[in-house]
Amino acid sequence: MIINNIQNSIIQLLPALKTREMIGSSQGLIACMPKTGSTFLKKKLFCLENVKLTSYRKNFYRSEQELEDDQIRKVYLRNLNSDLIAQHHVRCNTNTIQLINKYKIKTIVLVRNIKDILVSMADHVENTSPVWPMYYLDDLILKEIKSKNISVLSAVTALCTPWLISFYLSWKKESKFINKGFEPYFVNYEQLFSNKVEYIQKIANFLNFKNDISTIEKGLKRNDHFTRFNKGISGRGKEEFEKDKMASIYLENVLFFYSKDNYEDIKNII
Repeated sequence: MIINNIQNSIIQLLPALKTREMIGSSQGLIACMPKTGSTFLKKKLFCLENVKLTSYRKNFYRSEQELEDDQIRKVYLRNLNSDLIAQHHVRCNTNTIQLINKYKIKTIVLVRNIKDILVSMADHVENTSPVWPMYYLDDLILKEIKSKNISVLSAVTALCTPWLISFYLSWKKESKFINKGFEPYFVNYEQLFSNKVEYIQKIANFLNFKNDISTIEKGLKRNDHFTRFNKGISGRGKEEFEKDKMASIYLENVLFFYSKDNYEDIKNII
């Protein structure tokens, strides 16, 4: 009893990361575009042995989901023996890079075709809530937009496309400053849902989470109450944008500034 108390006291005095390293705990981040199956992925990783869901920031709602140093440290101290996974709509910037390097966080970057995302976001705005951290929209503004015969898809496209491109290019271009061994692992929506077992295991292995096929399959059979799926149909965006000419114009106006000659990577999401 006395020896255990002494050991616990020593552990509390050690830096949180060092203690977790000694124990063998791992920590991961799902950095995601909206509507990419990130909540689904997070909950299926939670089904693995010893994995806990967490957050690397305190507040959400309309806030930019930047990682917070003090919050990460507190989460590490409270969960020394657990593998951790957090999900944030966060871009790769100086703050993100510094905290990933400092706390040795392994990152999954979850992406999807922009048109599919925008159509799914428009559905969410219509049927659930207009609130997103990437832009400002509320019920009053939404009512005014509709009064002008502008589609919700057009509004969401004009407001959110710059953020989506910024997210993608930030992780593609700036992640070179992340320490070796902690470079992000890019996964797109189509890959994840084409073979859920295979990709969840690949992701778990990348994150150093204990896993086996049986546990993953059991987790996939579990009916989660809340996964934020709309229709989840790949390719629906192309059809909807072909029907909505104004939304197509707004999208092309933003993409005009990102020449494929200079931003070859963009072709992966448009």
